[in-house]
Amino acid sequence: DIGVTGVQTCALPISNRAALLMFGAVFLWIGAFALFWGRHAFRAACFSLLFLLFAVPIPEPVLSKVIFLLQKGSSDAAEVFFRLGGVPYLRQGFVFQLPGVAIRVAEECSGIRSTLALLITTVLAGHLFLKSSWKKLLLCVVVVPLAILKNGLRIMTLSTLAIYVNPGFLHGDLHKHGGIVFFVIALVPLALLLMWLQRSESPSSAVATGS
Repeated sequence: DIGVTGVQTCALPISNRAALLMFGAVFLWIGAFALFWGRHAFRAACFSLLFLLFAVPIPEPVLSKVIFLLQKGSSDAAEVFFRLGGVPYLRQGFVFQLPGVAIRVAEECSGIRSTLALLITTVLAGHLFLKSSWKKLLLCVVVVPLAILKNGLRIMTLSTLAIYVNPGFLHGDLHKHGGIVFFVIALVPLALLLMWLQRSESPSSAVATGS
């Protein structure tokens, strides 16, 4: 008898297939633009073309690691806000035991979508209003800790309202649709930093114009 060994196939997860497909489409679009419009047009449109990479989904296992880091950061930030607000708590990992209620900072509460939205907004704002590359980079780097603080503030706010006002806040409209409020709160310090960085570029630009 001849034994037949099974061959194991390594199938890509659906999210990775979508990421690979989108990356191929963006790469094809960039290549076609450079081919038909030439090198000078490609340089002029380089930012716009590379900006299309934000349309590519984050593949696994990178996505899971990013979500875990945001979960941990958001939990740490929420703990700090609980201490500052004088809210009694007992923490075990991502679970907070609060007076009359227990909450868990789940993957859905990591703030991955709002963090990406903040990053995309910041990259675009830096390109439009800043000239220095390191200042653009600085503006983008600030997004991550700011997004974590924003998410920790959201967790603390909803939990405090659930404890002292109504437990329904944990499942109400503020929880489901109130993310835009905290997104705007995070935009304020980013806008102030952008204005300060832009203002610091003004003297040098004025000297260059005068010469």
